[in-house]
Amino acid sequence: ECTGESLRVVFGTPLPDEKHASRASRAAIDLLSRLDNLNRECDATWQRRFDFRIGINSGEMIAAAYGGSRLASYSVAGPAVEFARRLCAACATYGCRILVGPETFERAAEAFEARPIEVLKASGERRRVELYEILAPKHELSPERERSRDHFWRGVIYFREKQWEKAAQEFSKARITGIPDAALDFYIQRVERSRRGEEDFTKDQMALFTAS
Repeated sequence: ECTGESLRVVFGTPLPDEKHASRASRAAIDLLSRLDNLNRECDATWQRRFDFRIGINSGEMIAAAYGGSRLASYSVAGPAVEFARRLCAACATYGCRILVGPETFERAAEAFEARPIEVLKASGERRRVELYEILAPKHELSPERERSRDHFWRGVIYFREKQWEKAAQEFSKARITGIPDAALDFYIQRVERSRRGEEDFTKDQMALFTAS
């Protein structure tokens, strides 16, 4: 389903599919690889590249056909759909290319390697919502990238515990020479701002998720 804002793909409806989250995650990883190849061709031919972001979320939604006999369509709607749109937009803030919501992570963690990006808490609710970045298919991270992922994960934990020095050390160890990592750069800046006692610059972005 294509709109002026995005291209949306729905898994698990109208036919039930217990593996819809895994299939969606694998499709996103494959799409990322294909778009990277396309970007290399665009860069070589026109010296231009395009940016893209992917958000994946699972949950209950309304699915129905609408319209008349001349112009009919099938679409989905609901909070789970809107959250996927917000995940896609949030990629630009966190420096990610594929962000998944907590239910997708729980359903499909066996399909991909990931790292934590943010934990959110909706106003008036006790449940916290964890966002994850997909890095690669399961068991396909190189030893160096696996080491980097583990240091990044520990850095995020220390950051949430407000142990700035330990967080900075772990994020420094997560760096892989010669490989850009926008999400890592984002957290290093966040640690530095926290060290100086400045307000977290993700406040407005988090409000997009927590607003009722």
